Amino acid sequence: MTTQTENAIARYRRSLEKALEAAPREVRSQAIQDADEFLIDEVQAMDVGRLTSERAAYDRFVERFGTPEQLVASYLEQCEVASPVTVNSTAAHSGRWKQLAVVLLLAIVATGGVCYAALRGPPKISPFTDITFEGKQVFVTYEDRNYEWLELDHLSVKDIVASSKEQFGSRWQKRVAEDLVEVLWGMDHRPSDTVRLRLVDPATKAEQVVSAAAMTKEKRWSIYQKRLDAMKANAAEAAATP
Repeated sequence: MTTQTENAIARYRRSLEKALEAAPREVRSQAIQDADEFLIDEVQAMDVGRLTSERAAYDRFVERFGTPEQLVASYLEQCEVASPVTVNSTAAHSGRWKQLAVVLLLAIVATGGVCYAALRGPPKISPFTDITFEGKQVFVTYEDRNYEWLELDHLSVKDIVASSKEQFGSRWQKRVAEDLVEVLWGMDHRPSDTVRLRLVDPATKAEQVVSAAAMTKEKRWSIYQKRLDAMKANAAEAAATP
């Protein structure tokens, strides 16, 4: 990720934050966090990194998603929160723009009422703090120890991977790692806040069954943060290479 891209994301984020001032206080931080993740992920598909200026990158965001003010206006309008901003009807029909609007809508917890109940998506939680892929094997970190992952709630990892590939194509690894619940929902399985895991120690080959592994936002955030740090490190290394 280039400096221009990072600056463009920061600028778009600041505008979102300002436009969210009319939203309930408890909604703002989660909405911005969700928008951050969405913007960073979409950069990979938009070739923003090839643009040579912050302004060009920012304009690409606006072209793709609409202005931050339009986005937040739609969010507030659909959640019955008063907003003085008028939604641009052309921008509102952009598929990606609408997707980002839904991401913000998912942030509503206590104050969203009907809006939250209707649009609530799969929670971003995980039983692991890290996930890596090596060939057909999936390795995880659970309670600070590394294992090969075999099953979750009696679903084989082989089937979970196959379903993620079918649902999300080339981004299947990211989805398994960061959006595990969404993958499982696509398999008609709705896990609770604890799951049954079957793991194997790669060194001793001893299997272990965890009957109630807690699924938390903090664990999933650890996985996301590791990927973000790796992206930044790779970008810095590429920028430093003659």
